[in-house]
Amino acid sequence: MVTLIFILIGKSVKTGILLSLFIPGGGQFYTENYFKGVVFAGSQGYLLYQTYYNYKWYKEAKDGFLNGSVGEPELNYRRAVFYDTLWWDGLVWFLALIDTYVDVKLYGFKTLPDIGFNTKRIELRWYF
Repeated sequence: MVTLIFILIGKSVKTGILLSLFIPGGGQFYTENYFKGVVFAGSQGYLLYQTYYNYKWYKEAKDGFLNGSVGEPELNYRRAVFYDTLWWDGLVWFLALIDTYVDVKLYGFKTLPDIGFNTKRIELRWYF
């Protein structure tokens, strides 16, 4: 006999998305996925730091280009590095939002298998 019991306990999608949007890893911590929360918080924090650092680096080159001390190839390189960092930052943020949405929708969805030696029937139960 195989018995699967599904237990659904809900969390708010809106709260999870807002936490994930404004706090790095916040949505993952909200859905109690602590390992993913640490991974997303670390990666988003690092990318935010890199974005800020590359923006300052690009702005310095832009000011130098206007003064004539930095050439156009250097300015273009720093601009490309800054924009690449922005793309990575947005991608990781978007993945965190999608992961939070899926985790909130599946929060509390637990299967508790009760597998016995009687294979004459399969029972499926849903509890809401």
